[in-house]
Amino acid sequence: MIQIGLRSQPDEVIFATAKENGEIIITGDLDFADERVWPTDHKGIIILRVWPNLTPELMVPDIVAHLARLSPSDIEGNIVVLEPGHVRIRRKPE
Repeated sequence: MIQIGLRSQPDEVIFATAKENGEIIITGDLDFADERVWPTDHKGIIILRVWPNLTPELMVPDIVAHLARLSPSDIEGNIVVLEPGHVRIRRKPE
């Protein structure tokens, strides 16, 4: 995973940059959860919900385990929400 230095940039800039570079957006910003706002021709949006009372060192193994269970078709063009013990996938319309 590469951080491309867009923290605090408008969501539209982050989305356009990720789309242009063919990259998945991984974020905690719930604004990206609105599938009505974002076109489906992207590599995927993964939203990390907060793991309460856990440090990043304790969250990462759980997040990695969630991601390992996903196939590329689960991610591409979809919005994936990772929560403690749960994964939701909002699939693009067929």
